[in-house]
Amino acid sequence: MPGLLAIENRDGQTIHLATTANLRRHAIEKLGLGDATDSSTRNTLENSAAHRFLAVTVGSRFEADWAYLQCTRHRLASTYRSLLDRWQSWFVRCDAGQDFPQWVKTTHPQLVDADAAGAVAGPFPDKHAAARYTNRDYVSRVR
Repeated sequence: MPGLLAIENRDGQTIHLATTANLRRHAIEKLGLGDATDSSTRNTLENSAAHRFLAVTVGSRFEADWAYLQCTRHRLASTYRSLLDRWQSWFVRCDAGQDFPQWVKTTHPQLVDADAAGAVAGPFPDKHAAARYTNRDYVSRVR
């Protein structure tokens, strides 16, 4: 069963937070209860300060990512901002009302002026993919 696993120490601080396709297997591996010859149990918390396991089941990869982001925001606030950069979506937009319209990469897809004629494309997985799309030769090949 897929889900999100959070492990806390005695003070209630999160020491492990992960999404997984199999909650039971992941928890067993983290506790070090798996087969000792199995190399997948090498990263365990058996000698650590693990005190409480909290689990949330999810129905999809999207829901797992959403739950992970929400838990990170509440449990690991100091690292949340840097984590968001990894999930940042990029878009390209073109304001046709400009004297020389061009595609520009952005993280904010809305046009500067809501009444302006223009186009938005995306999302792209990273800024480099958005930049490749703005490349004139690439855009002409896509058309």
